[in-house]
Amino acid sequence: MSFEKIEKILLFVLIICALSAVGIYMNRDVVKDELVFHSFDEPVEFIKVSVTGEVRKPGEYVIKKGSRVHDLIYAAGGVTGVADIESLDTDVRLLNKMNVVVPKVGDDKIPRAVPVININTADAETLCIIPGIGEVIAERIIEYRNENGLFTDISQIMNVNGIGEKTFAKIKDFIKTEETQK
Repeated sequence: MSFEKIEKILLFVLIICALSAVGIYMNRDVVKDELVFHSFDEPVEFIKVSVTGEVRKPGEYVIKKGSRVHDLIYAAGGVTGVADIESLDTDVRLLNKMNVVVPKVGDDKIPRAVPVININTADAETLCIIPGIGEVIAERIIEYRNENGLFTDISQIMNVNGIGEKTFAKIKDFIKTEETQK
């Protein structure tokens, strides 16, 4: 191959690369505008939560409704080197005014992130925060409450179809029937 032919091929490749770069640059603006346009379609709700314990930036945060504990920990700059992240359920959905405590390794006295839920007033979304309660059981709890009246004792939740003694043993520390009662 002659030197002149190689120069022509190189020039052709450079022109293709330059045209591709211009095309990508021009399309980047179109995609950017489209993303900005679509981001305002649905209003976003926010909640206020706090995080303490073994995070880099403990404090109060305003975070998108529906966020989970791991989102809050990320917003707080992550965990410290002595955090016991294994004992914390980071997939729990956050509630407004919820306080999450990230424990230190070996510290069993710190409460976990799951709040105590009032089974007489909670909606289905809030009931789903209780470990072991999904959407179907949450709807059954509400249906039972509507048909039979408010729960007077947490053990009555075993009257709900799908909640037996084993499930009750798992959830009893996370439910209450009155605002002042645990």
